Amino acid sequence: MRNSKMIRYFTVLLVSVLGSLNLQAMAQADKPITDKWALIVGVGEFPSIDVKTQYVKTSVGPGLLVASHTNSLTYTVKDACDLRDFLIDKAGFKPDHVRLLINRFATHDNIAYNMGAGWLQKVARPDDLVLLYFSSHGSDPIALDASGVPVALNRAGSQEVNNYIVTYDFDWHNPGGTGISMQKLGEMVKRSIKSNRVVVIADTCFSGNLTTRGMGRNADPMGFGQIAVTACAAEETSLDDPIRQNGLFTSYLLDRLDKHKGLLKPSLDDMQESVITAARVRMHEQHPIVNYSRWTGGDVSLFATPTNPVQ
Repeated sequence: MRNSKMIRYFTVLLVSVLGSLNLQAMAQADKPITDKWALIVGVGEFPSIDVKTQYVKTSVGPGLLVASHTNSLTYTVKDACDLRDFLIDKAGFKPDHVRLLINRFATHDNIAYNMGAGWLQKVARPDDLVLLYFSSHGSDPIALDASGVPVALNRAGSQEVNNYIVTYDFDWHNPGGTGISMQKLGEMVKRSIKSNRVVVIADTCFSGNLTTRGMGRNADPMGFGQIAVTACAAEETSLDDPIRQNGLFTSYLLDRLDKHKGLLKPSLDDMQESVITAARVRMHEQHPIVNYSRWTGGDVSLFATPTNPVQ
């Protein structure tokens, strides 16, 4: 009888403590945004990729064919510029809080520098909102050996397999040193950015690897959290929208963000359905992925007014 009472007592105590901790976490997560920042990357030119025909077919090892891509992209830079304009003109981001890196400014080192000590690491505070956006090629899976050299995907002893956001200076012979690994982007964000509210959006082929193996798995929760949004699933390619002259994903993303006044979740839900439908009309499967698994608390509003902006 005494043991039964003790068990009930500790059960009630445990539930009370856990409930209190959960309420504290929710209260912390729902604190107002103090400021908001955005780093936007758009790459449509790839001079380091030697193109003899319409497609790149670069052999970087015995029996290894890495990927097939065109040497230029039509709408990626416009995607980036349109998002920049949307954030400033409609979402109320201050112009000097939005940094745009396009083409020759979107090298691996310059992207890492602006995410880190060159900008965001210095300016973004814990209660700020940070938006990262990438529009470019996304590489097929690339296997690396222990020294970081690409090897055939089926070769015994391969150490790791990554997909990369292709930068302006991307080199198929050194993808780890010149590309942005989708699988490791979460670690890069955690290491570089102090903010506890980070939204990462990628409009590239094969970008689903960012949500399934990057932000979702490798990155630990950062207080309020991280949200990852990709144009397609891990094995899919991302279409353009020649009518709107954007990537199909970015076209609907901007339209739905405007429709829902910057509120993220309804915008993303609406965008997903629209992209899937539009792609199927063109006999293509494209499924945007949204990962909220590292997010705690209320939804993000890009239109939110900062409570303590940096002047």
